[in-house]
Amino acid sequence: ATGVRLEISEIITGRLGNLAEKITVSERNTEGAQDSPTALKQSSVRRLSAEQTRLLKYQLRYPEDTSNNLPAAWLIEGELDLDSFKVSMKRLYERQTALRTIISEGEHGHHLLLLHVAETETLEIKDFSENKNPLDDAIKEATERTKQPFTVINNQLCYVCLYKLAPNNHLISLLTHQLMFDGWSYDIFLKELEIFYTNISQGNAASLD
Repeated sequence: ATGVRLEISEIITGRLGNLAEKITVSERNTEGAQDSPTALKQSSVRRLSAEQTRLLKYQLRYPEDTSNNLPAAWLIEGELDLDSFKVSMKRLYERQTALRTIISEGEHGHHLLLLHVAETETLEIKDFSENKNPLDDAIKEATERTKQPFTVINNQLCYVCLYKLAPNNHLISLLTHQLMFDGWSYDIFLKELEIFYTNISQGNAASLD
């Protein structure tokens, strides 16, 4: 076989719309950025920021609009310990509270940010390994999901799916809403996922140390 073998620490990133044509390695410079796109401390309740209020008003006015959906996908080539990966995703949800913050309507029409309890299962897993063209089919399904609008009130604004393409080939698809996530947050997401996975799969503590 030829080509470069990619381990879990070398996750390939690419927008869904471009993934079928070209998958490129992306390493953005995040110096000076916060360590994690964390929105709230545990059990916190806050009002929306001015920018979140603007985005929410727009989404409520145009509920079928998907322009603020933020899709991304990463191809993982190499052996993947699924149990460790699932635990890593759970720890990531616990840490990056933006991934599980919901918007609720409070008194007098004011909207609030509420922290949702981290679910036991934060990752949907689908097996496409028996499909004739598993990568194409996974990209197609993930792309179709990006066309579905989020129900932004009282719902989690993040969806993650892991597609099994072959025993040592997976695609992870992440869809979030700009109310809770932005472009640079993907770098933090990948960085912390890699650290969690490396530690957990090696039998170490599930930490970012």
